[in-house]
Amino acid sequence: MSTISGTSSTTPSVSSAQSAAQTASAAAQQALLQAGQSLISGSTGNTTIDPQSMVTALVNAKVAGQQASLQIEAANDNLQISNIGQLSASLAMLQGALTPLQNGSLMSTFTATTSGSGITATAGTGATASSYSVYVGQIAQTQSITSAAIPVASTTSMGTGTMTLSVGGQSMTIKIGSSNNSLSQIVSAINSSSSNPGISASIVTGSDGSHLVLSSTLTGEANTINVSVNADSSTSALAQLGGVQTIQGGTYASAGIASATTASGDGSSLTISAGGSSFSVTPAAGDTLANIASQINTAGSSLNVTASVVTDSSGQQHLVIAKQGANSSTPVTVTANASSSGTTDSTLTAIATALPASTAAPTTGTSVGASSIISLSGAGWSQTTAAQSAQLTINGTQITSALNTVNALSGATLSLSSAAVGTSQTLTIAQDTTTMASEISSFVSDYNTVVSTISSLTKFDSSNPTGSGTMLGDSMINAITSSFGTIIGGRVKGSGVTATLADLGITLNSDGTLSLNSTTLGNALQNNPSKVAAIFNSTNGIGEQLNTKLKTFTQTGGVIAMRETALSNDLNSVTKQTSQLQTYIAQLTSMYQDQFTMLNDIMSTTNNETAYLTQLFGGANNTGTLNKSS
Repeated sequence: MSTISGTSSTTPSVSSAQSAAQTASAAAQQALLQAGQSLISGSTGNTTIDPQSMVTALVNAKVAGQQASLQIEAANDNLQISNIGQLSASLAMLQGALTPLQNGSLMSTFTATTSGSGITATAGTGATASSYSVYVGQIAQTQSITSAAIPVASTTSMGTGTMTLSVGGQSMTIKIGSSNNSLSQIVSAINSSSSNPGISASIVTGSDGSHLVLSSTLTGEANTINVSVNADSSTSALAQLGGVQTIQGGTYASAGIASATTASGDGSSLTISAGGSSFSVTPAAGDTLANIASQINTAGSSLNVTASVVTDSSGQQHLVIAKQGANSSTPVTVTANASSSGTTDSTLTAIATALPASTAAPTTGTSVGASSIISLSGAGWSQTTAAQSAQLTINGTQITSALNTVNALSGATLSLSSAAVGTSQTLTIAQDTTTMASEISSFVSDYNTVVSTISSLTKFDSSNPTGSGTMLGDSMINAITSSFGTIIGGRVKGSGVTATLADLGITLNSDGTLSLNSTTLGNALQNNPSKVAAIFNSTNGIGEQLNTKLKTFTQTGGVIAMRETALSNDLNSVTKQTSQLQTYIAQLTSMYQDQFTMLNDIMSTTNNETAYLTQLFGGANNTGTLNKSS
């Protein structure tokens, strides 16, 4: 007995299902006739009957019509779902191609090129077609510092205590005990700390011993490294790793001054300039660097200027003056001014002599530009690479960036490398007509795919009507083609410009597809972008109109989804009916098997008794056993 599955992916086509149904029905009728003949023959004693064949024939004859109807319905539902799937796929492709044409991004595609090396640029939404002069003074880089040599014998047991490392205002503290105080364990603790602020540690072993190397993972002059150690023993190797203070770019640090130096009080003054504002202090006779720092803190409080004194490993002092927000393009500067008698205090002259920057930022005069290191503990730290921000100008405007990715131009991004340093280049931003043409071409191609798909689903074959498209005359298909035709052939007005697709070289063919003249399109993109912008504007442009219409069909709860839901529900109903039919078939088969088995037993008994009586009494010639004995 045959079965069907309403949701099987292998459900036959409608025509094959109909053919199979006709064949099954004819076979069932033939089997029923044969069963009838078998029953008649068996009832006359000529032969026995086959109950199983009788049951199969009767059950198939009874359910063949219903089975055929369900199978044809399932095949028809699956075929429609398949067809709608093809349609949905082509509409989804078209929607994707419409995205840049309906959201305004088509006219926001730009190319960005530079005339030299070391600068790569990209441009997009918000950019303006123009040319710019770009000068790169320096690129952003990370800071790297190296400790003095540590004897190999000390690297296995550096001592105990804590080490605090900071970068860019964030810090972490590593606790070092007797079980983790080798140099390699300290490096591992730094690198694996969950609170690591952005410091990478490593060991370089040279002929003089091992060196601890610390590197910031972030570029920019603000991301400088500071190290302090609280060692349990001041003579341990661990203690020698502390006392690193890094002065950020834009902060002023004086050259080294003997700790006992004091001001002469001859009337000389210091002028501190910061961020376009300045003030002066006039130290008195005997004022130390600490006294002068205090005077600067008082006079500069309203400008957020602070001063402090730092003593380096050689015992010399440095007056450090900082201003919140200062950097190497707007640094703090210090000038010594002569007294009314024309003399200048040598102490103030020394204060006005800046500590040489490890790497001077361009056009910052005598200020500390990129970071400089002052070692406080005698560990002998040295700086391999200074933390610095990128410095560049665009059309003469000074720009500072902590990163080498610079977003100083609206809609454009510059990426800097070392090859650009010291060069002046021309940055050209222009509309990307190649990409625009490609996106418009993709729209035409995907639109034609939709038209071809619809044509295949709705074709009419006059010589073989049964071979016509299965969605011929479908109301949903008719609604799509009708709305598309109206939009494609319409005129659009945007920003005071009226245009049609034909203005871009896109024409409608008799079969509903579109043709694209690449030359006409190229000319429009180059010479008449206003028409392109009008035809594809984001308010009422062709792309926006098509996308809005498509949504009514493709969106959740749209026309297509409703059709698919109805077909899916019908398939579920077919599956349920098929299951019920199988249950009925099983019950009917069981009932028939019982009845025909009983009938076969009765007929067999009857035939046996007839044969016995015939043997006993004989036939018409009285040749039976009883007659012979008389």
